[in-house]
Amino acid sequence: MKQATVRQQEAKASAAVSKGWAKRSMLAVAGSALVASTALAAVFSLQDVNGKVAELTKDFNNNLTALSVEFTALTIDALKTVDLGVTGKLRKVGDHNILDFELTKLAYAYGDGTRPSFEAVGKGEFDFVYAIGQTLINDFAGELDGLAVGMAQDYAAEYGDAVAFSFNTVDLQTNANGDVASMNVAFEVAFDLAKLPEEIEASNVALLGLKGDITVTQKGFEFHVAGVLNPAYSGFEKEQNGMKEYVESLLANDPAIYQELKRSFDFLDSGAKWLVELKADE
Repeated sequence: MKQATVRQQEAKASAAVSKGWAKRSMLAVAGSALVASTALAAVFSLQDVNGKVAELTKDFNNNLTALSVEFTALTIDALKTVDLGVTGKLRKVGDHNILDFELTKLAYAYGDGTRPSFEAVGKGEFDFVYAIGQTLINDFAGELDGLAVGMAQDYAAEYGDAVAFSFNTVDLQTNANGDVASMNVAFEVAFDLAKLPEEIEASNVALLGLKGDITVTQKGFEFHVAGVLNPAYSGFEKEQNGMKEYVESLLANDPAIYQELKRSFDFLDSGAKWLVELKADE
């Protein structure tokens, strides 16, 4: 009974962490796209940019790690990013587990400027059963409804009638033992700027809408997220630093930007190492 209680507490803690992670991830994806949308004043060569990125990632590649990031598109005019494409791969080998992650698509499109959009698609292989245990996976799946309710309450508390949020379990598969073999969830959030509370200005809301789905199995995961950005968001203003500054600094061998990007890759590497070293108690 005591062990079951501990497992329930772990599942609730995981659900709470996941709720915060999901909300932060939505904002992080939007933020990544917004970086690409600020004013640019020069044409940059994909080959040059990718060459600099390769220089940064080479130190992370060894017999246990393979990391690569590549720009597939970088179209700009005198004032803005017209479109942007990025792909990436990360493979980390542990003693008993392997993480194979691929960002197959991260894209941004300015369009006519009224509805800048972005899309992120990725997949990965990872043995969740070995890492966290089947019991915790089952418990977490049982907390999905509570997770959905909690996130809806959080959004409503902050944005009131200006936000519509949904989070649904689309599919939940179990095996012959009754254990969860896979779960698929879909979520959608939409903002009506005209209904924002008086204390929130439209320029402080990054998103107009976000929609996506996530599938997790015992051996891996995949996701697809697409969104529309608010063109009135303050992050689009010319005085805000964006892709222009990053690319110019990178090509100019700016030590500060190199250190910032290196810290980002360090974070990815450390996170991957932590994941492949996880081992369930059961």
